[in-house]
Amino acid sequence: MQVASGHVISFHYILRSEAGAVIDSSIRRPPFTYLHGYQVLNIAGLEEELAGHVVGEEVVLDLPPAQMFGDYDPQKIQSVPQDLFPPTVALTAGNRYTTTTPDGKELSFRVIDIQPDAVILDFNPYSSELTMSRLSASTQSA
Repeated sequence: MQVASGHVISFHYILRSEAGAVIDSSIRRPPFTYLHGYQVLNIAGLEEELAGHVVGEEVVLDLPPAQMFGDYDPQKIQSVPQDLFPPTVALTAGNRYTTTTPDGKELSFRVIDIQPDAVILDFNPYSSELTMSRLSASTQSA
């Protein structure tokens, strides 16, 4: 079966930096599932790239970060009071963290700097960390 409009498609992905380091992966999570052809993916051009490929085929895409995640937004750099973080969480500048908001949404951020009373966070999705993104997707029918 080929990936085509109206098909429910699931895929696992591995997101790598230009140097090959793994930035994110769905391997230990359930696959991402979507209805192909309805432009529901947040990654510009991904549906077009997957269209026509045979289910089970690995697709490797090299994309600039802006195409993967949108343009870098300096408004997404925020200073957050340090007391919002539990004392058991040891933050490290440069590391990326994920948390769940009270309404159940997953929120990802990178720690830029740790100051005595505040933590400077970057809520841009990876775009400030990559010069080139490599997305490997293995498709399957759902």
